[in-house]
Amino acid sequence: MTDTVVVTGGSGFLGSALIDLLLDAGYDVCNIDLVSSRRAANLAGEHIVDLTDRDATLQIEFTPGANVAHLAGRQYSGQVKRAVRSRFFQEGNVEGTRNALDMAQRNQAQSFSFVSTDMVYGTPQRSPVDTGHPRNPFGPYGASKVAAEDMILSETRPFRSIVYRPRLIVGPGRFGLMAKLFKAIRKGLPVPIIGSGENVYQMVSVFDCASAIVKGIENPAAEGVFNLGSTESESSRPLIDNLIRTVGSRSRTVPIPSGIIKPVLRVLDRFDLSPLVPEQFEIADQQYVLDVSQTRDVLGWDPSRSDAEMMLAAYRRYCDVHG
Repeated sequence: MTDTVVVTGGSGFLGSALIDLLLDAGYDVCNIDLVSSRRAANLAGEHIVDLTDRDATLQIEFTPGANVAHLAGRQYSGQVKRAVRSRFFQEGNVEGTRNALDMAQRNQAQSFSFVSTDMVYGTPQRSPVDTGHPRNPFGPYGASKVAAEDMILSETRPFRSIVYRPRLIVGPGRFGLMAKLFKAIRKGLPVPIIGSGENVYQMVSVFDCASAIVKGIENPAAEGVFNLGSTESESSRPLIDNLIRTVGSRSRTVPIPSGIIKPVLRVLDRFDLSPLVPEQFEIADQQYVLDVSQTRDVLGWDPSRSDAEMMLAAYRRYCDVHG
């Protein structure tokens, strides 16, 4: 097996954690991203390229037999207006993935790992959700990941193809949806919860995601789809209440009936005024746990952090960043 790994999106949240792990394990790493990696001086190569630029992407060359970890893509970072969402995600997550696949094939890659999302499943029809669960996403982000998955798994390629579907990725330095939660807790404000909060809303550590990708690269039998999620989860309201107590906040959780808040959020979303998009609020009150048994059995992977540990570490980092 070659010791070279090409990471797309290596300057991002998960990409940075993956590159750290690969470098520590002695791999030669090449990064492809819109901005330079903080570990650029330690890399074997770096290309500042937009993967949606097909001509530029296909000019990239790397060692034959390298492994490609495709993490680059577009998410709901900041506000993505409703009118442009479909095109925005189609361009970044479908066309960008096609270009990455063709780049990998032209350079005779050994494997291609793709980080998809749990949002491909839509509303859970059973829990835990296994990889054979129907894919029925709520919106254009999940739909773009479905299209990218199909392109990777249905087309014959001369390399192993691995798709990861992580739950909400949590870790120090990335706050996303949790920024609003952490801000309220830090200020001692009420914390609204969609629904009763009795449902489990599973997470997964950014470090565990990086570990799974490395194990997939190193295991010649690894191919197909793998779920990623913690195995120590608790219901949403007790999880948040525990964080509030641990950090000594005066906040209190305030459950809001789903039948009241979801229609309001749907209307607000039509005018780009909702704090959450449908792919976020529609499943917020659902029992949503991914079955990771296949990942454990095939990859020998075990999540190392509980949801409570991840939340606390992320909150403390949030407080460090915000003084």
